[in-house]
Amino acid sequence: MTKEDFWVPIIYEAESKEWVNYYNKSPVEFLPWKHGEPNGLDKEPCVHVMQRDFKTVGYNDYICN
Repeated sequence: MTKEDFWVPIIYEAESKEWVNYYNKSPVEFLPWKHGEPNGLDKEPCVHVMQRDFKTVGYNDYICN
């Protein structure tokens, strides 16, 4: 992650095998993934927005910190 990137409250729910809202566990219907993402699922259950030069590149699954 870079200092331009930021977290969004979406997590991968392994039991239901879907991306859900962190707060109310409702399914998230659409995520503007970066090409090739998501690629970690159970290993990378959190989501952050990738930005370069303050322009959104796309969403990326990542290890929760």
